[in-house]
Amino acid sequence: MSPPPRFPLAHLPTPLVPAERLGRATGGSVWVKRDDLTGFALGGNKARKLEYAVGEALRLGADVLVTGGGPRSNHVRAAAAAAAAAGLGCQVVLYGEPPAAEGPNLAL
Repeated sequence: MSPPPRFPLAHLPTPLVPAERLGRATGGSVWVKRDDLTGFALGGNKARKLEYAVGEALRLGADVLVTGGGPRSNHVRAAAAAAAAAGLGCQVVLYGEPPAAEGPNLAL
């Protein structure tokens, strides 16, 4: 079995860093996975799953990525950026009432 197709978006691997104050407060050793350092469209861990979603879309010969979420969705913003990086169009389905103001995620 071959691995699933992947379209590279993130700078991986991201580092593990000690959370020293939290470790002292809890009496243990606590480490944090710094997926905020993936470097892709402020997507954090969303870049990881989008690498596979976009890879599969390209494998299938798709020309548009379709995604959905709320009008302030970080996932929708990251998916639109991933589609653009791969040369795909992007259609977004938003739920709920239209927001009174556009907001940064929807504007992007």
